[in-house]
Amino acid sequence: MRALKQRLTSGWNWIRVIYLVLGISVVIQSIMIREWVGALLGGWFAVMGLFGMACASGSCYVRNYNDSMSPKQISITQETDPVKTGYEEIKGA
Repeated sequence: MRALKQRLTSGWNWIRVIYLVLGISVVIQSIMIREWVGALLGGWFAVMGLFGMACASGSCYVRNYNDSMSPKQISITQETDPVKTGYEEIKGA
C-alpha cells in the first residue's frame, strides 16, 4: 500500500499530467456517446498518467548520442556519418 501511495504522490511531470487529463476527457466523451471501446482506451491512458506507467513516467526517453559520448567520439562519428558524407552521381552512357 505504501508503494502505491508513493507512486501516486511522486514523480509527476507534464507528460504524466497530459496523459491523465486527456485520458479522463476521452473517457467522459466516450461515455457520453456510448462508445465503450473509446472509454477503455481513455481509461488506459488515464491509468498510465495516474500511476506513472509506460511513457507517462518518462521511461520512453531516448538519449541523444551526444549526451554519452566524449568530444573525440563525437568528431569521429561526425566524420563517418553517412548523411554528411558527400557523394558523386555516376550516370551511365
